[in-house]
Amino acid sequence: MDFLRMLENIRIPVLNEFMLAITYLGDEIAFLVVALIMFWCVDKRKG
Repeated sequence: MDFLRMLENIRIPVLNEFMLAITYLGDEIAFLVVALIMFWCVDKRKG
């Protein structure tokens, strides 16, 4: 628990936002958007 408290004390707002963005990239909607863009770039007629 001491290690977790130490990590909590070094919080930086910029890193919080960065980590939230990384977490959002794991969301299925973000994955679908990236997959559809990639598919469209490979074959525009099918995309």
